[in-house]
Amino acid sequence: MSDSRWVPVSERLPEQGVEVWGTVQIGKQRATQGLHRDRHDRWCWASGMPCEGGDVRIVAWMELPKPYEGSNE
Repeated sequence: MSDSRWVPVSERLPEQGVEVWGTVQIGKQRATQGLHRDRHDRWCWASGMPCEGGDVRIVAWMELPKPYEGSNE
């Protein structure tokens, strides 16, 4: 499913293993990071390290855009 909008995690989660953009709440600040859900259903940074816990939580996600293919000129 191609979804180019931010999806709250309370609405739906991405498929496991698919890298997405995630809005990460860290204390009172928010940031956008590459994330995925692992086979144990944990949110992980793009590096594979688990990222939730403490002051960190994921609030929304968005599918990554298709890579730029350039022109054939």
